[in-house]
Amino acid sequence: MRVASRGSQLGQSLVEIALILPVLLTIISGTVDVGRLAYAYITIGNASYAGAQYASQSPEQSLDSTGIQVAVAAGTTTLYGATGSNPSVASTTGTDPYGHQFVSVSVTFVFAPVVPYPVLPSSISISRTVRMRVQT
Repeated sequence: MRVASRGSQLGQSLVEIALILPVLLTIISGTVDVGRLAYAYITIGNASYAGAQYASQSPEQSLDSTGIQVAVAAGTTTLYGATGSNPSVASTTGTDPYGHQFVSVSVTFVFAPVVPYPVLPSSISISRTVRMRVQT
């Protein structure tokens, strides 16, 4: 029976770490990306709500697309990857069956993971729409 020396045990530990480290880093980075995706989804929802709140204050503000975009941009200041064109904002107005004017604000954000995964797309489009009645 052969007794293992301390040097061979150290080499075995190094090989084990080298084998498990890529798996561990993939799990950690995947967890970070899922957290970032959830944060982006919540932030986009809150930003679309802020834009709809601004637009629903009066009939004049429901047509103010610049003001709606400013309200949405104020809600996405902490969002990583937000630029001038990302997220994109679209607003529409209309009248419901009861004769009340409404405004609908849609915000779309293109999310890119930190680490590209071979089985997942390189970007994910997140979209949220909020519809509110305009105050008269």
